[in-house]
Amino acid sequence: MTDAPIDEVSELVVFLAEVKIKRDGVPVERFASIVGPVDLLLLQNGITELIGQEQIAAGRVQFIEFRLDESQSYVVEADTGEQLDLKIPSQKIKIAGGPFEVLPDGTTDVLVDFDAEKSLKRTGNGRYQLKPHVSIVKVSQSAG
Repeated sequence: MTDAPIDEVSELVVFLAEVKIKRDGVPVERFASIVGPVDLLLLQNGITELIGQEQIAAGRVQFIEFRLDESQSYVVEADTGEQLDLKIPSQKIKIAGGPFEVLPDGTTDVLVDFDAEKSLKRTGNGRYQLKPHVSIVKVSQSAG
């Protein structure tokens, strides 16, 4: 995962609670092992973070979706250092950019770009709201 810069906040932490993958002809697969906080603002200028590794069967992937835990997600304002709650109305991020193929007996890496500048909005009451703008920017594969 990587991110675009934003100046208002010094930290934008989202807590990944679950990852879902939808392949053709198969019910949605849920992966609860990929969980934890991710500070999206640390992932800029070519810096990426591996957020999980899962074994899935070969096939055409229609979408990837991250379920977020709003109660453990937050922003830190750059000028005050104050930690504020982050409102996430949908509690999920459905990632655009598919479909793509997962090959048998190999590794498929999916680079996801989170655009914080487009996603983070300050509300009238001084809180922050996340309306995620996320896309797949690269799918690379290597033989196993």
